[in-house]
Amino acid sequence: MKPLLALPLICLLLIAACTQPIHPGPDNDPYTPPQTETNKGTENTLAGPRLVTSQQELARLLAEAHTGYGNEYAQALRPTTMGVDAVMDGPVAGAGRAVAMEKAAAAEDYSTTNVQVQGVDEADFIKNDGNYIYLISEGNLVIVNAYPAEDADIISETTIEGYPRELFLLGERILIFTEVNEEAETISPYDFMPRKRWTQQTKALLYDVSDREDPELVNEYVITGTYQHARLLNGYAYFVVQEGAHYRPFPIDVPVLKEGTRIAAQPPIYYFDDPTQREAFSTVISIDMSTGDAEAQTYLTGYGTTLYMSQENLYLAYTSNNDWRYHEDFQKELFYDVIVPLLPGSVQEELEDAEDAPWRESASILQDHYEMLTEREIRELEDEIAEAVEAYEAEQEKLRTRTTVHRVAIQNGDLSYDATGAVPGYLLNQFSLDEHQDHLRIATTTGQVSRSGKDVSLNHIYILDDSMEITGSVEDLAKGERIYSARFMGDRAYIVTFKKVDPLFVIDLSDPRDPEVLGELKIPGYSDYLHPYDENHIIGIGKETVEAKEGDFAWYQGIKLSLFDVSDVTKPKEVAKTVIGDRGTESEALHDHRAFLFDKERELLVIPVSLHEIDRDRIDRNADNAYGTLNFIGAYVFRLNTEEGFVYEGRVEHDRPAEEGRGYYQRWGHEVRRSLYMDNVLYTVSSKEIIMSDLDEDLNRIGKILLPQPKDEPYPIRY
Repeated sequence: MKPLLALPLICLLLIAACTQPIHPGPDNDPYTPPQTETNKGTENTLAGPRLVTSQQELARLLAEAHTGYGNEYAQALRPTTMGVDAVMDGPVAGAGRAVAMEKAAAAEDYSTTNVQVQGVDEADFIKNDGNYIYLISEGNLVIVNAYPAEDADIISETTIEGYPRELFLLGERILIFTEVNEEAETISPYDFMPRKRWTQQTKALLYDVSDREDPELVNEYVITGTYQHARLLNGYAYFVVQEGAHYRPFPIDVPVLKEGTRIAAQPPIYYFDDPTQREAFSTVISIDMSTGDAEAQTYLTGYGTTLYMSQENLYLAYTSNNDWRYHEDFQKELFYDVIVPLLPGSVQEELEDAEDAPWRESASILQDHYEMLTEREIRELEDEIAEAVEAYEAEQEKLRTRTTVHRVAIQNGDLSYDATGAVPGYLLNQFSLDEHQDHLRIATTTGQVSRSGKDVSLNHIYILDDSMEITGSVEDLAKGERIYSARFMGDRAYIVTFKKVDPLFVIDLSDPRDPEVLGELKIPGYSDYLHPYDENHIIGIGKETVEAKEGDFAWYQGIKLSLFDVSDVTKPKEVAKTVIGDRGTESEALHDHRAFLFDKERELLVIPVSLHEIDRDRIDRNADNAYGTLNFIGAYVFRLNTEEGFVYEGRVEHDRPAEEGRGYYQRWGHEVRRSLYMDNVLYTVSSKEIIMSDLDEDLNRIGKILLPQPKDEPYPIRY
């Protein structure tokens, strides 16, 4: 006898498997909009922004957004954010080279920050000018007279308020971004006494460092919110600050840009018709590094931002998920649109007639039909339903999760909203975005990856035209995997996806209306970051992997460096590789491209490494999930060219963690975070020290500079 109600239960289980669960201004109105025209909209399906005209209107807009979600859904709807930031039209980008400086003591050749777009600098905690190193260390701006290395020494330490994050260097000006918490006492409406209130602020501090021994603060800009990202182009710094846009039945704090204690600007606040884009105030600020003049605009957006900037435009991208309450309707639609059509016509008619009746009538119809099926027919129907549901779920994921992108035109510090577009899926990071010949290319993933294989993930490339409409796409790549790295180079895109093996996809984007996959390469391991070598070769850094015997996944191993040859786009090849260490080996370059130092002309590649190695005599050689012991902290140096591949030149040691009696606290802070060169000297930088090594003499140590450390450090540091 067949189990009762099995088919309805199967259907319901299949359905269930697819669901996922500032300060007041001078007027009475704390928000006084500027007397300017609203920036232009577009003919895009996503209408352009409108100017918020009053506190009352702002309260109404936020109330609409909160009514649409409700507090109980706020956490579930917090968008999935994958990180941020700018692109190249040519085949080569990366650690820049600088020409000889006028000052005689400076290096003739030196590296700069590894950036995504040539000519667009990215903020970092360290910069150099071929003579001095400027870095943030333990809350200080530290200036090091770094060249020549034999005489290197710290020449000044300037305490920076709050938590300094990153900086820009332009000539003899430094702009530092720092986060501070401001304490104030306020009396809320209808309260009877002042109460303490903490507000997170971002400060942009502009210093004149012409006297390196005594930097002078020139301008101080303050705006409420959390620092996100920053770019520098043609002498103008652009940065993004974000804070929650919370509905209150009394005056709502809005972003205000202050110069010192003076209100310098009340940024206009723009909103979009979609209430889901009203979770946060995202403020874009530009600062002229030479004069200190500033401009700002605020947009009501979703949480989280990925910043990408070309030579002409700034893009703000964020990912949002549709309201999960619609899933009850989704289950019903799934049943009637996907499952019912797979049943015989007579059963379909009965179910349609019973659609508005209690579910027990539909269950009875299904039970009667089920009793008539053979065991073979039941299995075939289950397989057919599972396949149809999976396909339907994959398409629904494209509607459920979307990335919205706002384009803001930039010119000499001026900000002007231009257009908005949206695509299915979520971004990985800043390298998921690229502007090329008036088109924006975007790489996204929909769905999630799981070891069980129940969740469906797909990967996509979308091309948006000048009005931010989708004009072409390549969809549904690498089912069951997600994007691990992306790089756009001219008319091509290179995408790495992964779950068990590493497919490298080569995609032709020369026709924005009809992009196509030209070739793919499947190899063990994956790349977290792709870096151009030349127009026919790409460097990848990621992890080696071994397929797991116990499930549909792979165990990652040591760091893997790969060189890919894409001269034959239909047959990309891995022409060189090297693996560093065993499982547990890490590098900041896996997660932050600014830690990746490469110079093609010098054939120089340097990456930070925290090396874990397995004692093969003590651990089963077949234990692919075993972690190694931390044996080295420092940087690895390679010579890299297309003929020889990766040639190991040596390593710079910052710490010996395996030394007896040394625990975590003694090792902390020695991990190399950045590396740079001045002429023939390699500088490797950790939170503790800068070590200088001779690139021409087998990396022989030239010297070491100890960086400032916390005064209340609770543990001894051994050097």
